[in-house]
Amino acid sequence: PTLAAFKSKRQYTTERLKRMGLDPAVPGGGFFCWVPVSPLGVTGRAFAERLLREHRVLVGPGMAFGPSGAEYVRVSFAVEDGRLREGLNRLE
Repeated sequence: PTLAAFKSKRQYTTERLKRMGLDPAVPGGGFFCWVPVSPLGVTGRAFAERLLREHRVLVGPGMAFGPSGAEYVRVSFAVEDGRLREGLNRLE
């Protein structure tokens, strides 16, 4: 049941992000999607800081994982369903 639940959350998260015009990398495993934000004209750090400050949504700036992640944020779907929906609604 747990594997099926995470598979469903992964699919839901990636589909929602795509409908927002973002291009998430669909993870083969794990609980995170890498989302490029440079097409929005910002760095991952700037995007994450503004999202937290203005909408109270926490995503990880990709730079925390090395210089190649500077243009990305990491979105976790390892949360309760209601929190995931609310976070994606605020992100949208």
